[in-house]
Amino acid sequence: MALSVGTRLGPYEVTGPLGVGGMGEVYRATDTNLKRQVALKVLPAAVAADVERLARFQREAEVLAALNHPNIAGIYGLEKTPECTALVMELVEGEDLSQRIARLRAPGASAGQAGMPIDEVLPIARQIAEALEAAHEQGIIHRDLKPANIKVRADGTVKVLDFGLAKALEPVGPAASGVSASMSPTLTTPAMTAMGMILGTAAYMAPEQARGKAVDKRADIWAFGAVVFEMLAGQRAFPGDDLTDTLAAVVKLEPGWEALPPDVPDRVRRVLHACLRKDPRQRLGDMQSVRLALEGAFDTAPVVAPVVAPTPPRPWWRRALPIAAAALGASVLTGGAMWMTRPTAPAGVVSRFVVPFEQGLQGSSTPPIAISPDGTRIAYAALPGRQIFVRAIGALAARPITEARPALPRALAFSPQGDWIAYLDPTDSAIKRVEVTGGAPITVCTTPSDVYAIEWSGDSLVYARDEGGIMRVPASGGEPQQLIALGKHEVAAAPRLLDDGRVLFSLAERTPAGMTGPARVVLQKPGESTRTTLVDNGYAPRYLPTGHLVYGADDVLFGRTFNLATGAVGGAVSLVEGIGRYDVSATGSLVHVTGPVSAIGQRTQRTIALIDRAGKAEALGIPPGPFGTPRMSPDGRRVAFEVNDTRDASIWVYDIGAGRSARRLTFGGRDRFPVWSYDSQRVIFQSDREGDLGLFWQRADGAGAAERLTRPDRGVAHEAQSASRDGRWLLMDQTADGKTSLMVLSLGDKSTTPFGGVVSTRPTGAIFSPDDRWVAYSTRDTARTSNVVFVQPFPATGAKVQISPDTEDGHHQVWSSDGKELYYTPGGGDRLTAVTVTASQGFAFGPAPPVVRLFVNAAPTNARTFDVARDGQRFLGLLTPDALNANASARPEIRIVLNWFEELKARVK
Repeated sequence: MALSVGTRLGPYEVTGPLGVGGMGEVYRATDTNLKRQVALKVLPAAVAADVERLARFQREAEVLAALNHPNIAGIYGLEKTPECTALVMELVEGEDLSQRIARLRAPGASAGQAGMPIDEVLPIARQIAEALEAAHEQGIIHRDLKPANIKVRADGTVKVLDFGLAKALEPVGPAASGVSASMSPTLTTPAMTAMGMILGTAAYMAPEQARGKAVDKRADIWAFGAVVFEMLAGQRAFPGDDLTDTLAAVVKLEPGWEALPPDVPDRVRRVLHACLRKDPRQRLGDMQSVRLALEGAFDTAPVVAPVVAPTPPRPWWRRALPIAAAALGASVLTGGAMWMTRPTAPAGVVSRFVVPFEQGLQGSSTPPIAISPDGTRIAYAALPGRQIFVRAIGALAARPITEARPALPRALAFSPQGDWIAYLDPTDSAIKRVEVTGGAPITVCTTPSDVYAIEWSGDSLVYARDEGGIMRVPASGGEPQQLIALGKHEVAAAPRLLDDGRVLFSLAERTPAGMTGPARVVLQKPGESTRTTLVDNGYAPRYLPTGHLVYGADDVLFGRTFNLATGAVGGAVSLVEGIGRYDVSATGSLVHVTGPVSAIGQRTQRTIALIDRAGKAEALGIPPGPFGTPRMSPDGRRVAFEVNDTRDASIWVYDIGAGRSARRLTFGGRDRFPVWSYDSQRVIFQSDREGDLGLFWQRADGAGAAERLTRPDRGVAHEAQSASRDGRWLLMDQTADGKTSLMVLSLGDKSTTPFGGVVSTRPTGAIFSPDDRWVAYSTRDTARTSNVVFVQPFPATGAKVQISPDTEDGHHQVWSSDGKELYYTPGGGDRLTAVTVTASQGFAFGPAPPVVRLFVNAAPTNARTFDVARDGQRFLGLLTPDALNANASARPEIRIVLNWFEELKARVK
């Protein structure tokens, strides 16, 4: 069916048509919930009306939605109405490759330019290869790769569209036998003919696909070769006047190799020949090999043996001496040859390769990583022992250099000579250093565990603290000195000391309630109060010797030109999408971990899932987003959560098992920190809608307006924590001037009273036990460097029981649904501690069976990222996409780019 402008499908409002093809009509639409543009692909009636076929499409779309790669257009959801079914996809702006290639053939195009320039083709080909490689690793084949399904954005980023949808739209059962293999879905403009659609697909089919045989990933490799050939030559590898001619050329003829321009490197020609072999058994077998071959990873220099003239016979002993000398020389030469031919990139040639984690991460946040200044080693921290591992570039495995610890080390930094690594040990709340060969770590200084980045500059370490500003300490050890002071509500991160003495860092501001706004990149000289803002939205900045500033923003690595003397900053260029933590060597190599990074001012994409005690996860039907504070209703039927992209914050509600989309509950302000009333009828939340940070509640079904519960004084913030089972009381934090007091709000007369004398420098996270007899909370005072979990009776009597030891950073406590267990986070990493509770007479606790923590961790300054399901068997938590895809054994990739400076200089001019 045709959709008119203004038509609504769920939260999506159609704003105009984009095209039509074998897949159905395609429209531009606005997501009215998240205020973003999307593409709606309305499925053909033959698919939507076939229950079996639609179910197959649903299953295939669910698999495709798991793809998360910067060069693959994402799937956001599937909307169904009685009238139509539409796939909701990422809207990619820019022209597709077929349009770009067509411009070269159009009248008035540059004379003598048949195809695209080689230096433009190779970056595009590399990104297409990476997209196919990522999909193939997930068992997904594109099956319809062609220029019309490849878009190039204005910043040079390639997006491959319609991954796997050819398979998803295939008929099933008897109907399948009558459908030609050429009729895979193709997006075209309305002006194109049906024959054009067929040819637009057939010209890129592998011979086995054209013959109607089963296909595997080698069909995508063939199509990749055909696309790259067309970009270079400006004409199809297998042209034809009609479908029969085209398919005959695919099956029987060779491409017109003479059409390739003379400047195409031999290695590229060899790759195209290997991709376009008729027999799939003779074709290159995987996209990683294709990508590495394109980058010259398999090129070797010929070895020329010297020609030796014959000599007259000599005595045996004289003949033996040269033989022995030759043997010795050969061994030396062999060793030298092995060293000289070790895996490396030729000067100026950009090469990429992937290093998998041998160690599982089990759902922990993106691990810290660093690369040595000379680019020969990488270091990272990982499980199961929460150790630091070092891996030489080109080595087959990493080796641990530290002993197993309770908390995951973070903030890794190589020394300028590359022989030491500095890091934060959260277990001891200390910055330490250890030799890259291993050994006993040396403590540099003690510090609170709020350090997330360290730079080793000369003979000093530079780092930032949440409270204390930007610090410098001698690497040999000593007392930290403050370089730059921060304001009362300012938070700094990732400082870098420049050669001229100024400090480059990211800076954000925190509200009295602890909410951190967007970070900006600033430059400041120690001893001066004036700051220069270089970028309004950015974190983890680096100034590189190429004259570039690179930084992260919204999980993308950006680059700009930056004149250090004048302060002039160029326009932003997207370099890497979906990036986690990253580091750059002085020699120009980039290393980064796939996945989003958590940094001040940033909200990463999370999935809300139910996870059992063994770590098995089941995602709810909510597409990933910038989510926080998931809370399950006491009746177990609904989930309330926060959506916060730093520009807007709101509370949403999702009905479990109802088959409906999540819906926005609150409007009119920045609404955060949802808490359920015990009857599951209302959601309590903090809001700034009337100029303060007071508490409101609203019916969970959306009926009626929100009602105010508290009205704090100026500069005071209220945050709801837990509602009592009898419906009379609400535990809430009251924060002012950096101090948080735990209060009890009467839901009857709205009066507040302090509870148990609890005062903390961090949120308390207080929570009622299921029988209302006890309150668990965490606190930290100025004399401590970590949080401690306590339990007090309710009402308070002055007695309290300490649950977490002083050696831990206990926080984010929550009761089991039956009150027989208490869970809490003991610090960083993937840990969740459980204790059994006996409270029939007094209060006692003991050890409990371990719990696998798959959901993400959060600092004590942030709200709890998990809740306990009412069935008592599962947790409701926020997961990274990698953790969900790999379940309890997530293994994100380490990606290394050699000679990355060359690409940076070419892309950011």
